[in-house]
Amino acid sequence: MSLYAKYRQSNRHDESDALTPPSGKCTLQLVGLLFLALSPILAMVVQNAIILNEVSENRIIRRAASREISFSTYIGRAVHNLAVERGATSLFLGSRGDTDVYQGLLRKYEDTDMAIADLPSWPDVTAETPWYFRNPENFQRYLAHHRSDVWFKRNQTTVTKEILFYTAVTEKFISDMGRTLSRADTSQLWTTVVAYQMVVSAKDYAGLERALGSVFFAQGGFSSSELIWYDKVLEVGNSNLKDAITYSDRVVQILEQFRGTALEANISSSRERIKTNQIARASVEAGAEWFDLMTQYIGFLRQVEQHLSERVLDILQHLLAQDDVQLATGYTILLTVVSIGPFIVMGVYKMASEAQAVAANLENITAKLELEKKKSDKLLYRVFPAIVVNAMKKADTVPAEYFDEVTIMFSDIVGFTERTAAISPHKVIDLLNRLYHTFDVVLGRYDVYKVESIAGAYMVASGLPTKNGDHHGEQIACAALHLMKAARSFHPVHVTYPLELRIGIHTANRIQISPSTRELLMTSRESFLVEPRGDVIPIKDGVTMKTYWLNLVKTQGPK
Repeated sequence: MSLYAKYRQSNRHDESDALTPPSGKCTLQLVGLLFLALSPILAMVVQNAIILNEVSENRIIRRAASREISFSTYIGRAVHNLAVERGATSLFLGSRGDTDVYQGLLRKYEDTDMAIADLPSWPDVTAETPWYFRNPENFQRYLAHHRSDVWFKRNQTTVTKEILFYTAVTEKFISDMGRTLSRADTSQLWTTVVAYQMVVSAKDYAGLERALGSVFFAQGGFSSSELIWYDKVLEVGNSNLKDAITYSDRVVQILEQFRGTALEANISSSRERIKTNQIARASVEAGAEWFDLMTQYIGFLRQVEQHLSERVLDILQHLLAQDDVQLATGYTILLTVVSIGPFIVMGVYKMASEAQAVAANLENITAKLELEKKKSDKLLYRVFPAIVVNAMKKADTVPAEYFDEVTIMFSDIVGFTERTAAISPHKVIDLLNRLYHTFDVVLGRYDVYKVESIAGAYMVASGLPTKNGDHHGEQIACAALHLMKAARSFHPVHVTYPLELRIGIHTANRIQISPSTRELLMTSRESFLVEPRGDVIPIKDGVTMKTYWLNLVKTQGPK
């Protein structure tokens, strides 16, 4: 395999280590990150679900309210026709059985029957509800029987009885309509709904006023009790109309079409005659004229009633449309969050896993770098003095320092080169490692500094880099003796003979040079002071050499 291939394989291995998912404490941190990522998503889902539930409930309520309001309009139509029938019946009895009036009454019967038949449902029934009001069939039979009595037993009934009969029926319908409207009452509708109820009630009292007024003109006057009854009906009807105006400005706008008209003037004039009980000749024609005037007035009230019911339905439709938009928007947001949420969580999980894996890998790399740093520091401390290494690590300048006197020790293994030539390099290295480890242990007990070790040679100094006065000589001497003892007890393993050390020690601050060096210095541009050592040193094999002391530079020559 090539070096490049090995490099690529190593890189791929490192990358796979960097992407390895963490475990233990990192897993707990990852779960925490996932919880933080999932929390807003769950909060949005829950919040949106609550909003959707509220909107759905409001939508159900408003749809029910729309049905109730729509049903109330059908009840209002039935009440209107029953009120017309009440007035026509009163006019018929007041006319002493006039056949033309009766023909008109029959047409009113048909209108009432159609209004009741058109009811989409029947008002709620309770235990107190009378039998004839429990369903439309019973009510129509009850009403048909009463109508028959009006014709066949007209001499046995009175206008008052008929008015009370129909009023009881209309009040029952209006009461049921009120309960229906109360169920439809909401914060956006209540003023319009109340105005609608007041108009319905005012219209019913106007119908009752029409019936009583018809009797007044048909009879030619009122008794005291009938006059009191009329005044009460007029007062309650006007009061309800004023309340309706208070709750809805639209009532005023429609009634403005009635104000200042001939119809208003004629009704006001007729009301004045009735309230003052101006007794005159009985007149069926006057009763019919009054009936027509009040019917036109009730028509205005009918317009107000229809407008208010339509207004309520429009508001409900608008609210329902808003609910539909909110539901559509809410479901869209909910589906979007539910759809995108898993991808967000997966993305966060992947990024967090990779980030934590990278962090774990960086931590491992940092630990390795720290280990390598310790190794490099250890190597530096072996090569340089501690004071020099510390200055280098701080990027400071290492100042030169002068030492007055130090002691140097050189040692080597006698015949090392010849004796190790026959063994492998690995065994030589193993031998030196074990030997120097032994020597390092010995030197660690003395105030000495190992300067260098090359092959079998060993160089040690004392008195530097930390000055120790004049103790450097004794420290080196003790260390040398200890090294000799350690060498004798050392087992070389790879060689069959014991190791012998050759140790030399020198203490001074002088420089010794050879004759050849002296000749070179004498011919240089600088002027050196050289002093003969005085004795001859044997070198090897009987060869001797005269040496010299190099003291200082006398003068500086030209450059």
